[in-house]
Amino acid sequence: MFRALCIGVFTGTAALTLLGCAAEQPETSRPESGNATGNAGADVGGDAERDVAGSPNLRLTGRVVDAAGILSEEFEAELTGMLEEFETGSGVQLVVVTAPDLGGKDIAIFARDLGNDWGIGDEARDDGLLVLIAPNERQCRIAVGYGLEEIVTDAEAQNIIDNDMLPRFAQGDFEAGTDAGARSLIREVDSENLRADPLKDAA
Repeated sequence: MFRALCIGVFTGTAALTLLGCAAEQPETSRPESGNATGNAGADVGGDAERDVAGSPNLRLTGRVVDAAGILSEEFEAELTGMLEEFETGSGVQLVVVTAPDLGGKDIAIFARDLGNDWGIGDEARDDGLLVLIAPNERQCRIAVGYGLEEIVTDAEAQNIIDNDMLPRFAQGDFEAGTDAGARSLIREVDSENLRADPLKDAA
């Protein structure tokens, strides 16, 4: 299960200009990559493309879901590759989402429900990570599965938001902020030397 974790609110000219932009519709075709199951047994990028209550256009289509349309295709491909490599090495699944709206929900509840509904992370280890960016609300959030709460603590997650993500978002560089946040989360997990262990997982 995901717990609601740290929140960040960003301001700046770029965030203000995004308020008038229409969000792109997410792709509904199956992405080429993604095979790790989560709490609900849904493959990332598999057949379980499910709507989330309050945001009918938000579907799990891969490790990066840019429903708000703020990331370039090139950056999205690079980030997806980095997240795939991280998951292969650690067994931890990290998904980055940009949402055009929160459907009237508090971002903490939205992020928690998103992680649980999509089944991000391994069911037994409960080790999913989700980064949610809502540019129209000028908010971002990190949601962490209970299995990782001793590795990615509230304080560490807040530090990542405050120091790595928000300053870049405020300058209008959503790609740099997203990249910095994802890399910092990966470093937090990799510092624990976690590795995927198929034999242990099968036990």
